[in-house]
Amino acid sequence: MQRLTLRLLLLLCFTQLINYTSAKNAISNTVAHVLDNELISIRKDEYIEPTIEELSQPVIFTPSGITCFINHRYNVEKYAQEVLPELPFNHLEQFLVHGLRTNQPRSYTKAVFRLFEKKFKAVPYINAAEFESFVQRLPELIKLYLAPNQAARKRTVKMIMRSEMETNFDAFKQNPDAFLDNLAEKIVTSEQADIHEVTLEHLQYNMAKFIDTCLNKIIWSPSDKDDVWANFIKIGKGLNTLKEQGVVRSTDDLDDCLWTLTTRFCLFLSLSGADLPVEFYEKACKEIHRGIACLDNIEEQEDLMLTKRACVHDAILKNVAKSYENARPATTPDH
Repeated sequence: MQRLTLRLLLLLCFTQLINYTSAKNAISNTVAHVLDNELISIRKDEYIEPTIEELSQPVIFTPSGITCFINHRYNVEKYAQEVLPELPFNHLEQFLVHGLRTNQPRSYTKAVFRLFEKKFKAVPYINAAEFESFVQRLPELIKLYLAPNQAARKRTVKMIMRSEMETNFDAFKQNPDAFLDNLAEKIVTSEQADIHEVTLEHLQYNMAKFIDTCLNKIIWSPSDKDDVWANFIKIGKGLNTLKEQGVVRSTDDLDDCLWTLTTRFCLFLSLSGADLPVEFYEKACKEIHRGIACLDNIEEQEDLMLTKRACVHDAILKNVAKSYENARPATTPDH
């Protein structure tokens, strides 16, 4: 009997593993049955580079439209080098909206984030204001995928097992192997519709990876003198909101993203701090001394580590002298 109980437990584990299977071509398969009457207007001559306007065109969600996007935009070096830095999330959001409109499973959304994360690795920079705006919109774009569905599946498996045990218990006693084979077949069949589905945890993991990749690319413009500090704080608050709304799953993932934001901002200060006005540093110092909730709300991994706020403070102190030097009026020699 213990052996049979063990086999039942293994069977339940197997049904859970089904949910971790990923699907190939999860994006292109969504338009496999769509009427395709699109004429691809983008240049396909490999010796003629497409224009920025062509690379920025909206995605057409038909078979030839997806083919056109992948072959003649996504795969073009210019797309990552010149289009995504200024309009990084246009096409990503179009894919997410398509998923919502056509009721795609989580496996589709996961595939979209993985597709663009690969391309964003080649992007030289991402406009920080564009990223901050995207963080604000993201929860609405994926809200349908944030509700856990494991409970419903467990209820289905439990219902099947209970029904079989109640109606065919004699068969179980007479031929346990045949009974378990039949039970396994019914459970697997019941899951076929979702065989390529992924768990909420898997989707959250991939979204956190995508967000962290983007954070490693963001850059601020010194010309936006009044907005640099405000944008930095807004991004920090936005990341905390993503954790509250379930886009980012764990505190560790949030902490990793906040550290990436912090180190990226400190790098920006080391490169462009001299071009920022003294008023920027004065405002930043005041807020740092009052505390920065979006950075301070997670304790550091080790007690001896510098906090994120301390790292920003050190970067401010190292670069404020350069700003004062630039602000000092030029002197003219006496004659």
